[in-house]
Amino acid sequence: MAFRLSLFAGLALSSALAGQMAGAEEIYKWVDENGNVHFTDQATSGADKVEIKPITTIPAIKVPPSDNNSKSKDIATPVTVTINSPANDSAFHSVEGNLHANVSVKPALANGQILKLKVNGKEVSSGNATSIQIENLERGTHTFSAEITDKSGAVVASDLSTFTIHKPTAKKPAPR
Repeated sequence: MAFRLSLFAGLALSSALAGQMAGAEEIYKWVDENGNVHFTDQATSGADKVEIKPITTIPAIKVPPSDNNSKSKDIATPVTVTINSPANDSAFHSVEGNLHANVSVKPALANGQILKLKVNGKEVSSGNATSIQIENLERGTHTFSAEITDKSGAVVASDLSTFTIHKPTAKKPAPR
């Protein structure tokens, strides 16, 4: 019974506090002949005025609007580069040794980032081109790599593909 009474009193006091804050009224507490605690906003005989302390509030922090030219724009979502073609461990038959290479960059390159495409470690493209034609490759195994560098030249993303070029050969006549 005491717990129920305390629970009821707590709920009533909470409601009264909410009303107090909304209307800045006075709150009174009294106990009836059965020992039940009551709260009211009207002064009655035998009721005691409840001292309610003001609720502590903290104002919200005002955030200044972002500046589109701020350094925070340079801190972008991590970029990824994926080689679509030539697929890793693929083989191509080409008389001329030509091959089309294509990469995907997600999200788009940010300010100051550069996409570098390399064949066998030698840079063949630098900028933002995601597709190139590679020509005159010798028969054999080659590497194609894509790197994204930041303003300082540091590599922030890369991918590598190894592929093989097969060229037909003219069969020599057998010695007679």
